[in-house]
Amino acid sequence: MACNAMFYPVSSRNIESCAAMHRFFYDSRVVDADMRDIFSRRVDWKDFYGRSFLITGATGMIASYLTLFLIWLNEEHGAGISVTAMVRNKEKCEKLFGGYCRKEYFHIFRTDLCDPDMPDGKYDYIIHTASPASGNYYITNPVEVILPNCIGTYKLLEFAKTKGIKGFLLFSSGAVYGKIADANIHAIKENTVGQVDPLDPHSCYDESKRISETLCVAYFKEYGLETKIVRMAHTYSPMMDFNSDPRVFASLLKSVVENKDMELRSSGESKREFCYITDAVAAYFIVLQRGMAGEDYNISNMWQFYTINDFAETVRSLDPDYRFRIRPAQNPENKRVLESKTAADIPQDNHKAVSLGCEFKISVGEGMARCLEFFKENGSIRKR
Repeated sequence: MACNAMFYPVSSRNIESCAAMHRFFYDSRVVDADMRDIFSRRVDWKDFYGRSFLITGATGMIASYLTLFLIWLNEEHGAGISVTAMVRNKEKCEKLFGGYCRKEYFHIFRTDLCDPDMPDGKYDYIIHTASPASGNYYITNPVEVILPNCIGTYKLLEFAKTKGIKGFLLFSSGAVYGKIADANIHAIKENTVGQVDPLDPHSCYDESKRISETLCVAYFKEYGLETKIVRMAHTYSPMMDFNSDPRVFASLLKSVVENKDMELRSSGESKREFCYITDAVAAYFIVLQRGMAGEDYNISNMWQFYTINDFAETVRSLDPDYRFRIRPAQNPENKRVLESKTAADIPQDNHKAVSLGCEFKISVGEGMARCLEFFKENGSIRKR
């Protein structure tokens, strides 16, 4: 019997049969299949073999999958890639990556990017992902949101300048576009310019991402540093922490996992584009490999542009046992989480990234099915 790890869903009998013949990477059928999905994309992976990567915020939802993929390249293809995870919490890193932390090619460097130290050694690539992205922090810890994007980015660029690196990739956000006043804009391109109110509490994130991008462009123009920028839209992954992440996809998964109703903080009519992690990770490497220095790229699945209500209905349709209801918040004005009001209901145009070879092909239904299957694998979903 052929074991097709890319097929969703499969029966428990097939899973057991496949597992008997193949030990899944990360002990997960879903993660194993996702790694192979990323590897199948249009990237010259051998170009990265034997290189050294420094990844900030490596335990984050998105960066952890990127880090796992580099580990997978080493384990499955003997890629000889050196991976240094720059993190604040060493114990969290060790728990997340398990036995891979003890591999000769894996290194943990503990620091705080609000005022970072830098590791010894030479690096070919720096991927700067570290940035508190949760709206929880915009009210309670705005300074700690700003510093990794401004001071952290500056220190990393200075470090990169002295090391003669091949590439520096900054994780930015569609939040930099600000509020789009032009009602005739149907998709936000990289050269779209909106308004950001510097006194708005959300601007601790938006404005600091803007300055981090400006720093990257400045270091390219003045020092020739190969800096590239990815502006991410809503990206979701099996590695999301639905207990602490207030974003809608995490809140929805938390409702499914705990078999509870989902309480919206809005009418549910606002729209977001939802990009699954395999599409995103492959795109990051494509931009790193083929993107133009000093430029930015929208990493967005503009074809999966859903209202929050429709997104929830899509998830509910995946399994008849998902009986959660969606109800409006009782006191929506009393928010503990600050939601963005910028660039609302306009997708980020991804054609510039597509022109490099990026593919955005995973539907919300398939992507969320993968996430839920992962939670079933590790026993997170409560029995009904």
